[in-house]
Amino acid sequence: MKVQTTEDRERDLIEELPALSQMPTSGLDYENMDEKLKQTLNTLPAMIYHGVNTPEAILMRTNSAPRSVAEGLGERYKSEVGTAERSVSNARDFLGSLDEQGWAQALPKKARMSGADCREVWRVLSGEGF
Repeated sequence: MKVQTTEDRERDLIEELPALSQMPTSGLDYENMDEKLKQTLNTLPAMIYHGVNTPEAILMRTNSAPRSVAEGLGERYKSEVGTAERSVSNARDFLGSLDEQGWAQALPKKARMSGADCREVWRVLSGEGF
């Protein structure tokens, strides 16, 4: 029997929250909710877990992009990639295609890291640097 770590339990809870919100006792009228609100509700746990505010930024964090650039990279990904083409593997390819300038453009103002630094962190964390 595998002992579950705190991180495993947190990940399980995040995966279960969208299902819990659909239960009749949740107080939410999920059946009559518009699709955009359903999507927001379903992605909210992942946004909290990854510390970001958009589905595209979740894709960036899922692919090991540093949190400091995930929002900016997510915005660029959203503008460059069609909605139908959004996926974890497509986002990984997108991140791999960015040069240092692309990473630098995603940095927030007053960032302490350079675009090159962020790219190198991503390369190591994602396994692309080996």
